[in-house]
Amino acid sequence: MLGFQKATNFVLKRGNMDKKVVLLGPLEELVLLAIKALTPNAYGLGIVELITKAGGKEKNLKGLYTTLDRLQRKHLIVLAGDRSTGRLHPRKYYKLTALGENALNVVEAGRKKQEAIRTYLINANPNRFS
Repeated sequence: MLGFQKATNFVLKRGNMDKKVVLLGPLEELVLLAIKALTPNAYGLGIVELITKAGGKEKNLKGLYTTLDRLQRKHLIVLAGDRSTGRLHPRKYYKLTALGENALNVVEAGRKKQEAIRTYLINANPNRFS
């Protein structure tokens, strides 16, 4: 199972608006990554199966749709359409917005910076500064 960490802040910039700090939770990050990997075929069950296959926390579809709704309200994903599959309800497909791509890039850059600092601190020799 993938380790879930605290939510990550990232800064969005929309046109001429001031910067806005948005909180991105660990499950939201996994869902964004799954949508990116599955596009143009990113739909509910496929997203859940990919996250579970990757070793992430198994999530039910109801919980996933709550997360998808939240990501839409944050303007990180949009509904890319729905396609009939012969089922009662057509599948809803999702894709990342430019803000969603930006969110993933900012989170990854922050993670790399944190890892560099962590590596430095692990290998630091306190006597070197004496």
